[in-house]
Amino acid sequence: MAVFNKKDGEENKRKTPSADRVKELLEYKRDYVKFIEDNGRIRAFGLRPIKLFDYQKSLIHDFQNHRFNLILKARQLGVSTVVGAFLGTYSIFHDNVDIVIVAINEDVAKELILKTKVFIENLKPRFKPTILNPRNKESIEFKNGTRIMAVTSTSNAGRSFSAKFLVLDEAAFINNSESLWTSAYPSLSVEGNAIILSTPAEENTWFHKMCVSAENGDNEFKLTKLYWWMRPEYNNDRWKKMTIANLGDERRFEREYNCSFQSSANTVVSTKKINEILRSNATKNIRSIEKFKSISGKEYEELDIYEAPQSNKIYLIVADTAQGLGESGDASAFLIFNVTDNKIIGEYASKFITERLFSNIIIDIGYTYNTALILVEINAGALVSQYIIDEKYKNIFYSDRKLSLFIEDNVKYKMPNQYTSKTGQQARILPGFLTTSKNKVMTVNNMKNAIMNGEIRDIYTTKTLEQLKTYINDNGRYKARSGSNDDRVTCLHLGLWILKYVWKIIENNNLLNDIIVDLMTVNSVKVTDSKKMTEITAFSPIYNMKKFRHKMNPYNYGVHIGDVRCFFDKMPNTSPVVVTEPVENEKSEENE
Repeated sequence: MAVFNKKDGEENKRKTPSADRVKELLEYKRDYVKFIEDNGRIRAFGLRPIKLFDYQKSLIHDFQNHRFNLILKARQLGVSTVVGAFLGTYSIFHDNVDIVIVAINEDVAKELILKTKVFIENLKPRFKPTILNPRNKESIEFKNGTRIMAVTSTSNAGRSFSAKFLVLDEAAFINNSESLWTSAYPSLSVEGNAIILSTPAEENTWFHKMCVSAENGDNEFKLTKLYWWMRPEYNNDRWKKMTIANLGDERRFEREYNCSFQSSANTVVSTKKINEILRSNATKNIRSIEKFKSISGKEYEELDIYEAPQSNKIYLIVADTAQGLGESGDASAFLIFNVTDNKIIGEYASKFITERLFSNIIIDIGYTYNTALILVEINAGALVSQYIIDEKYKNIFYSDRKLSLFIEDNVKYKMPNQYTSKTGQQARILPGFLTTSKNKVMTVNNMKNAIMNGEIRDIYTTKTLEQLKTYINDNGRYKARSGSNDDRVTCLHLGLWILKYVWKIIENNNLLNDIIVDLMTVNSVKVTDSKKMTEITAFSPIYNMKKFRHKMNPYNYGVHIGDVRCFFDKMPNTSPVVVTEPVENEKSEENE
């Protein structure tokens, strides 16, 4: 670390720094934001201190704390200026480092060199380093041995100086960015740094693939998305409308200012709507709680909580389990719904967690949120569901295997380890939700309508919203775009289905928990004739088309119903009717 005092353009003799001076330098080395705001200056009606926006401060902290950074950005947010200030600060506190800036052409590369040099030249005199080549427009050489060099995007640019720090500017528009990164990576892989930034271009480019991979957690990059509304003076509808009019096309605005890659795919929920929600959350200063602790005192790195539990609220947790472990494929994920206030306030996802550990975290967070009702999609999550049952968690969502599917209601199914009645007749009660090709159409379309029409009040979960941008309708099949994941989206469409077609019916009928327990311990039940068939099948945990059906006592099998309600009247003296008609099985999503 080399810092020199300057006076009247002449370098003073270096003196042994005082203890206070050393303490100050160490503090600045730990916090670049503080250094830049305390000592950086801009030329605007004279020299004025630099005042960073919140998103710019976060960006600098990310540069300090993560070796590899990807920035997907809108235009005119001052990102290049921030990068220049960071590189200048980094050069002061690091000796003998080669930093290479690669851009699409020479002019763009020189522009970032210029921004760095302007920052250095306007520093307070006592922190201004000595530049050995002040008139050079393509590089900056410091007396401490650190160099910043600007080059154009040739395939060997990353190798040119055995760089330990690489900056790729407007990477989405560099044709050979993939080969350039391949060339540079060996020298960066050990203790190297990289900042790759760009506005979006088309999908399936190297930059797009890297962003998708970072969002899925498959690579080492920290992905940051910077939208137009993050700059305070832009965050108004008048500016947006004027900019769209000046561009002449809203699609151009989405690409240039809303971080939207060009795509021909038909997303289920419009990217425009998702960006409106993200903007609303930012305006309301919605942020995840730092170091959130569960009721057991644990912190989970992959858990993002946006609202702490409140004693007078009812909560729902919807979980989706991954098939296998590793970087490829979806993660095991869950969302937390505040049912009382109609909003989504927490999310979790991990690709490297076993079913046992996943179930333990779900239970811990369930108890943290007032013994929340837990719903597990059991296509790949049957073991997770069973672990939760084994731990005697008292609020598990049980469903008929044909929950919400009132097409071909007389279909019978078989499932390993299902609960059976006293007569030996296979029951259809399942601890969770089985997604099929038919009911998925309904749950996904309900999700689309709920979000587009504002039926869900708030969605605070940023990563879920970003993942929703890549969830598409591919000729009638709902899935993540190639290379993307849909684990959080699965939790989203199942949870919104439960909120609309289960919970609201429960609330409207004021069915209390003690009545439910009473109902569930009776041997025979009768369908309430006054209710529509679709409403009954939408949430009834033991529904069957036949008027009467024998049912076991759930407590004999360790089944805890909790807040799950059903439309049934007591019929204690009625003989059960056994359903025996054979029918074909319906395909589940996992077998498609």
